[in-house]
Amino acid sequence: MTTEQKNPMDYGYLGTEEVTITSAEFMLLKRAVEHGINATLETYLPEVTKYVNIETSELVDEFTEEDLTSGKIVLVTDREATFSPKNVKYQYNSKITPDMVQSQELIMKIHERNVEMGIAKSVEELEALKEEKK
Repeated sequence: MTTEQKNPMDYGYLGTEEVTITSAEFMLLKRAVEHGINATLETYLPEVTKYVNIETSELVDEFTEEDLTSGKIVLVTDREATFSPKNVKYQYNSKITPDMVQSQELIMKIHERNVEMGIAKSVEELEALKEEKK
């Protein structure tokens, strides 16, 4: 007797069921969500500018509007400050979704709960268990 093949796409959850997964499955989901979020992270370097006296090539802190309009003082990009590692900024692009953020928060709550319940092991315990298996 053969059993009918069920299409998983025809099934769902109410939201109150307990679902059990292995720690390997959990870690795979965790990495996938982190990878998705990290893929939306962008780095950028905002332009840093400075005012320079064209005649002396010196930096200028105080000047008049006339100095600017005459071209004696000009606004230039401060290349050193702009391209400094200290100037690197990070932002998430528009591809990040609320579901991605909520999924990461949920995974961390589950992990914290597993730590409290003793399901998750400390790094030291895991290393000791690996050594025992050798």
